[in-house]
Amino acid sequence: MSIRKYNCYSSNLKISAINGESTGVNYNTRYYWENKGRGRIEAAALKDGMLQLINNKLEARDKINGMFSGVFDFFMKFIRGRRSLEKQFKKQRATIVALIEGLKSFSDTMNICNWFGITERTYFNWKSKPLCRTTYTKECPNIIPNQLTDRERRILEQDYFFQAKYSDRSISELYAQTLADKRVIVSDSVFYEFARFLGEDIRRRPIRKKKYKKGLRADKAKQIIHMDRTRFPIANMLNKPAWVSLICDNRSRAILGFNVFTGSHSRYTLANLQETMVRHDLAGKDFWLVTDDGSENKGEVKEYLKLHPNIKHKIAQLNIPYSNSMIEAAIKQLKYRYLKKKEFDTITGLSAAIKIAIEEYNNRPRKIHLGKTPLQVLAGEEQDIWEFNEFKEQNRKRRLEENRQFKCLKISYAFIGN
Repeated sequence: MSIRKYNCYSSNLKISAINGESTGVNYNTRYYWENKGRGRIEAAALKDGMLQLINNKLEARDKINGMFSGVFDFFMKFIRGRRSLEKQFKKQRATIVALIEGLKSFSDTMNICNWFGITERTYFNWKSKPLCRTTYTKECPNIIPNQLTDRERRILEQDYFFQAKYSDRSISELYAQTLADKRVIVSDSVFYEFARFLGEDIRRRPIRKKKYKKGLRADKAKQIIHMDRTRFPIANMLNKPAWVSLICDNRSRAILGFNVFTGSHSRYTLANLQETMVRHDLAGKDFWLVTDDGSENKGEVKEYLKLHPNIKHKIAQLNIPYSNSMIEAAIKQLKYRYLKKKEFDTITGLSAAIKIAIEEYNNRPRKIHLGKTPLQVLAGEEQDIWEFNEFKEQNRKRRLEENRQFKCLKISYAFIGN
């Protein structure tokens, strides 16, 4: 039994044969196509053309999809991990939303969002939350009511950041001042963000060391005392600088006493310690004295401490695993914040300047004390954390209420030109 073979011809070839073109197809087959199946052939040709067009479009779409994916992945590698670039990238949310809308014809929304390194939910949030030109965060106060109100921004700008009397304060000290005044109570992250917006974070940025683990902390004032000394140049005594011995309290960060002398003998350090103990009623009381292993803390100081067992002498990073950074930080602030670029001709002038600097240092509100000064904490006037949190919560509720009542200053252009 013979098997009949059929040839499969394309629709374009059939149309060419029907139109009388030379195709190599025999007469009977061409006659059959022309008289029996012309309508079906034309419909099949149209269908094949549409399928080919669709296939070409899908193929081009896949190529464009892969190209966009590679390009975006290449640029996103440079942005990821760089905090400043990521912030600038996310600030262009309106542009990103517009680009995603334009690219929807090439790929689905999820893939395009992945190209930009955001989730689909973030895209819909950006699309539903328009940018506000009135607020510094560019977010609508009605939608994001927990941001700073217009009243709070004016207070921070006029009464703190742009006040001449606070021009030498760091961001941390300025924030502590707002906590002390209780006019604007915000979190430190919001305060620092507003400082960055004003450009104040760079101008007020202090010299910082690398942060280490939490150091030695006292439970109450006058429980742990730190002692150290530093050197100051005197214009008339270039070969014999002045030495300044300082003592500070661990809990309050207050400087308790100081002494200025020209020698480096331990008796000068001992004199400062004895005067401080009398002034702050520490005689006969138990406390830790933390120093380094310098020569100024030996000799007469060591002999004196042997006769007073109530004073537990601890050498930093030797008897205890902590550094003497508490007093070192105070010395650094006195040098670079209060006495910077000042020249002294005599010991008396240096001593008077240090006395004024210490008084200002002890009376400045501190962030770590929630707005209280070192002298207030030294006297036992610490901030009531429960009362402070209650006041902070009341301030937050008022901020939400003010932002929810914010009237947007939008101008409608619907009827312009009609």
